[in-house]
Order: sequence, then structure tokens, then C-alpha cells
Amino acid sequence: MGNAAKGMAHGVLGLFGAGSAYDPLGEARADLAKVQSDQQAMINTNTLTELKIIQTTLQTEAILDEQNKNILEKTIELNNDALSNSLFQVNMFTIFLFVLIFFILMYILI
Repeated sequence: MGNAAKGMAHGVLGLFGAGSAYDPLGEARADLAKVQSDQQAMINTNTLTELKIIQTTLQTEAILDEQNKNILEKTIELNNDALSNSLFQVNMFTIFLFVLIFFILMYILI
């Protein structure tokens, strides 16, 4: 009932151009503004915390990437060596086979 009387008083004052002299929602607006301000402060704090966590994670990943870079380079070098050795063996077998076939053909032809 009190809210209705406050609203009616505001309306009557508004009829005479003095509606802004008394605002029945003023306290509610102030409370809402405070709650919104608190909410925004909480969002800002949580966002800053999250960004700090992301920054720490990215720094850790950069350190790990630098450490793994050396391991990756060694692995690539070992794989290249293994590939070169296997290609050398295949080439040697192919040359040996070619020479053997050549000698057999020469023996048959002569």
C-alpha cells in the first residue's frame, strides 16, 4: 500500500511539473546501480584473473616449445640419418643386382 501512495504522490507532483522533486524509484535505482557496479567489478576482476592465467599458460607453453624444439631437431636429424642409410642400402642392392644381371647377360652373349 505504501508503494501505491508513493507512486500516486509522484504522479500528482508530476501534474504540477514537480515530479522530479520526489522519485519513489530513486532508492531502487540507486540499489540497482550499486548492484550493477558490483557485478561489473566482479566481472572485471574475474576477467583479469583469467587473462593472467592465460598469460602464464602461454609463457609456460613457450618455454616447453623451446625445450621441445631441441628434441624435435634431434629427432629429425636421426630420422634423416636413418632414411639416408636405408636409401644407401637400397641403392647398393640395386647396383649389385644390375652388375649381376649385366655379367649374366655378358656371359650368355659371349
